[in-house]
Amino acid sequence: NTVMERRAVERISRRVFVGFLQANYAFQQNTKIGEIVTDITRETDRAMQSIFGLFRAFGSALQILLYVGGLFLLSTPMTLLSVAVFCVIGFLTRSLLVEVKHTGSGITEANIKLGSFLVERMQLLRLIRLSGAERAEAARFGELSRRQRDVTTRQQLVAMRATLLPEPIAIGSGYMLLFLGAGVFGLSLEKLALFVLVLIRMMPLVRGAIADYNKIIGRWASVDRIDNRLSQVLDAREKTGGSRKFRRLDRQLSYQA
Repeated sequence: NTVMERRAVERISRRVFVGFLQANYAFQQNTKIGEIVTDITRETDRAMQSIFGLFRAFGSALQILLYVGGLFLLSTPMTLLSVAVFCVIGFLTRSLLVEVKHTGSGITEANIKLGSFLVERMQLLRLIRLSGAERAEAARFGELSRRQRDVTTRQQLVAMRATLLPEPIAIGSGYMLLFLGAGVFGLSLEKLALFVLVLIRMMPLVRGAIADYNKIIGRWASVDRIDNRLSQVLDAREKTGGSRKFRRLDRQLSYQA
């Protein structure tokens, strides 16, 4: 997956770069170079992480379904209770996942602003020094950098909370399931131990699936941006030839002095 992901990043980055080179002059003049640079060097990577995270999440979901199928073979009522617990976990983490998605858009915006600022100021270094604006530009860079740091840290903290939240709920539910399995549903000790063992084995998969989903939605704003950028450079591609179409040659070519 890592090799395929890096190849996809390289191909998409090349398409954006070549598309910008082949775009018409008006589009090139109206597009900030810093935004193109950030799209190629940073946003493409984040977009591919999100897309390939879908495949990892699908693999985790398939494994979880296989484990749930095995639990149904052991005890249907206990499995239904376990599924209900997982649904409660999903409901409780919903607001956190929304926050992860929101901060993902903020990260993309912060990356674009910082990248554009750096490229534009690097092209104007002599003018900045002659005008004595070093302090003002340094202050602006610090502001943009702090904004990027804050929104990235915020997303990481919220994603960590969403990943760790299932642990205490699962532990508390495990005691309840042990009591119900032995006292209400009358499961034998062997079946009860096997059921708990499968649940314990499922928890890392559930935690991994939540982490993958955090990465997907947290970087999906980059997917939308790269998709829009590819559409823009494709629509702005310079047309070859003039407005009139050559049909056929009616007579021979002649040269006049």
